[in-house]
Formats: sequence, C-alpha cells, structure tokens
Amino acid sequence: FQMSGGMNQRIISVLGLMGNPSWIIADEPTTALDVSIQKEILREFRAINREYQTAILVVTHDFGVVAELADDVIVMHDGEIVEKGRVLELFDSPQEEYTKRLLKASFEGAENCS
Repeated sequence: FQMSGGMNQRIISVLGLMGNPSWIIADEPTTALDVSIQKEILREFRAINREYQTAILVVTHDFGVVAELADDVIVMHDGEIVEKGRVLELFDSPQEEYTKRLLKASFEGAENCS
C-alpha cells in the first residue's frame, strides 16, 4: 500500500525473471506508467531478450510499445486475428481496414500529444 503502481510493476517483473524463463507474457506492461518508467521497462525487455534469448509476447493496445519491441505483430478484433505480419511491413502497408483505423487513431493520438 505504500508503493506506487510503477514500483509494484517493477517488483513483479523482477520476481518473474528470477527463474530465467525461456519466454515471458507481458500484458500491458507499460500501462499507467510515466514516460520515463515506460522507457526503462522497454529497455529492460530488450536487454532480457538479447542477453538471455528470452521470447517476449507483449499484449498491448499501444502501437508505440509494438514498434519499440516487436518483430512480428498480430492484430486482433473481438478475439479473432484480423491481420499479422512483420511490424514494419504491417505499419507501412496494413491490409485490413480495422488495422488501418487502429494505426491511424494511434498515430493521430501521438501527434496531438506533441
């Protein structure tokens, strides 16, 4: 009760890594964290992936996190896969209308924050 959400999130992440897992499922790992802590978490995920060859499955609505961490992406809508592919290819030329709308909304939101 005396720790912030970000502190709790970091402690849980460290506990999960103590067993040197071969893969990690990270469900919205940066939600409700300030930008500097988000960057720290993403940097740690990249280091873990590189150093220990740990696969990381990230579940997120944040395309910034996807762009930062992922090699491949699967876009789902109502529990169904609507599109999948390499991140840069999907970002550059999405094929499905739902994916196009998600990317547009995500990038418009980022532009409005600048």
